[in-house]
Amino acid sequence: MKFVPALCMGLLLSASLSFAKKKAPSPVKPPEPTLTQEDVGRRALTGILRGVPTDSLKHYFEDSVRASLNDENLKGFAEQVTWLSRFIGDSLDQFMTGTQVVDSTGRTAFFREYRFATETNRRAPLIVMHLYFKDSTSLEIAGAYNKTFEGDTRNRIADAQVWNTPAGDIDVHSVSYVEFSTGILPVIRVHDEADTTTLDSALAAAKGGPIVREAIARGHLAAIKAAKPGATFLNRFGVAFIRKDPRYGYGQLSFALAPESYGGASDAELEKKKAAAKPTSKKAAPAKKKTTTSKKK
Repeated sequence: MKFVPALCMGLLLSASLSFAKKKAPSPVKPPEPTLTQEDVGRRALTGILRGVPTDSLKHYFEDSVRASLNDENLKGFAEQVTWLSRFIGDSLDQFMTGTQVVDSTGRTAFFREYRFATETNRRAPLIVMHLYFKDSTSLEIAGAYNKTFEGDTRNRIADAQVWNTPAGDIDVHSVSYVEFSTGILPVIRVHDEADTTTLDSALAAAKGGPIVREAIARGHLAAIKAAKPGATFLNRFGVAFIRKDPRYGYGQLSFALAPESYGGASDAELEKKKAAAKPTSKKAAPAKKKTTTSKKK
C-alpha cells in the first residue's frame, strides 16, 4: 500500500516537469508605424543625401518616376545641396507646404519643401528641397527638385534690417550686387510675405521704385560703387521679392528696374550727358601765315 502515494507523487512531478519544458509564447511584435507623407519626404531626401543605394529608395516614388531614378541622377541631385550639409549637417525640417499647378492643363499636385534644420537664417534658407505628390494623402513622391539661393551671400553690402519710412516699413533681406559681362547690377532683396499675387513688370516697378529710392538715400548705391571703383555700372537697379507662396513654394521674383521707376536718369539722358562731356573731335585749322615779298631795289 505504500507504493500508491509514491506513484502518485511521481506522476505529479512528471506532469509538472513536462509543463516546465513547454516554450513560453513569443512576444507579439508591435505593428510597423505608419509613415506620414512628411515622413516619406524626409526619409527619401535623407537617403539621397547619404548615398543610400538607389534600389532602396525607389519604393518612396511613383512608378512613373522610378524609371529616372538611377545612380547618376540621384548623385547630381545630392551634389547640388551636399556642399552645405557637409558643414551644417543633413537633418531636415519641413519649411512649407501648398498646392501647385504642374502643367498647362491645370493639373495640380501637393508639395512639401524641406530645409536644413541647422541653417541660421530661419526665414530665408540658402537651399530648399521641393517634393510634390499627387495629392495631400499620397505616400509616393511624384517629382523632386532643388531650389538654391547661395548667390544671396555673395558681394553683400548690407545684411538683414528694417527700414522705417513714412510709407511703411521695408523688411530688407540684404543689399548686394551681381557682376555681368556688361556691367554691375546693384540688387536689394526684400521679404514680401504679405503679398502672394503674381508680379508683372509694371507692378514690380510700382512696388520696387520706392524701395530703390530708399536704398539710394541710405547710401547703399554709393557703397557698392566704392567697393568696385572704376567698374562699369548698369543703369538699372535689381529688386528681388522673397516670398513663401502657397502655389509655388519659397522663391524670389527678381526684376531689373529701369531708372524711370526710381527717379534716376534715363538712358537717353545719360547719353546726352556723355556726349556733352566729350571734347569736340574737330581741331581748329591753324591760322595761315602771311608771306611778304621783298622788293628788289
